Amino acid sequence: MSSVVIKWDNPEHTLVRLSLLPGWNWPDLYEINPTIIEMMSSTDQTVHLLIDTTQISTVPMGGVITHARNILGAYPPNCDMRVLLTRNMLIQRLGSIFQTTFRADLGKRLHTVASVEDAYRLVAAPPRKQGELS
Repeated sequence: MSSVVIKWDNPEHTLVRLSLLPGWNWPDLYEINPTIIEMMSSTDQTVHLLIDTTQISTVPMGGVITHARNILGAYPPNCDMRVLLTRNMLIQRLGSIFQTTFRADLGKRLHTVASVEDAYRLVAAPPRKQGELS
């Protein structure tokens, strides 16, 4: 069984689910990322990424923010939101640090939610205008 699983999460092909399982590591993620890019590039519509961390309790240390930037920044222009699904305080904190570190670009595209339902509500919401509060 792989420690990183990807699939389309809806029949419309607008949401890719990346599930991180116990034992995953950064090389696993770098190895599968071209497949995610290929999936996103296979459609002209807006695609979102759901990063499901509900089955893990920690992340591999050593350059977490740099690895996250390299991976999350590699997606094609039609990739809009990167939605971090977690109830883990450490992973929530890392998401917050990422948002603050890259607030001018990638940080604005990362959103943290606690449930799949919240993720689907977020990606279904109409796009906000610049300067509009969420």
